[in-house]
Amino acid sequence: MKMNAKQKAYHKALIQSVHVSKKYRAYYKDNKEEYQDVMEKAFGVRSSKVLTIDALVLFVSWLNERSDTLPVFMPEALSDAQEHALRDLWQRYARDTSEAALLGFVHRVSRKPYMNVRLIDKESATKAITALKKTLGER
Repeated sequence: MKMNAKQKAYHKALIQSVHVSKKYRAYYKDNKEEYQDVMEKAFGVRSSKVLTIDALVLFVSWLNERSDTLPVFMPEALSDAQEHALRDLWQRYARDTSEAALLGFVHRVSRKPYMNVRLIDKESATKAITALKKTLGER
């Protein structure tokens, strides 16, 4: 979603509010990995810059101790069509067409480890499918 000038300014102000908040200054400023883990568990991202305005409002409220909880991020699951496309492209691309090899490829592309193809989230599947299509010269 594109932001207009007012929304961009508000977004920037909210990001600044994150970095001057109580919890951030007291703890997360010196514990960047834990800060990123909190954002990933709540919003599915590791940087406040990519959060939406609504998510930033929630996050700033929590960091300033006006809210006790953060949401729990649930990634969208891959669709049956994505799984079929991923498996089909993998069969045409790979020498080792095993599921373990496919999971290793998805891990390299998405930087997220998976134990089973059905557990791959939609975003990671999209990245893997795009990479395979580019490698195979497809659109």
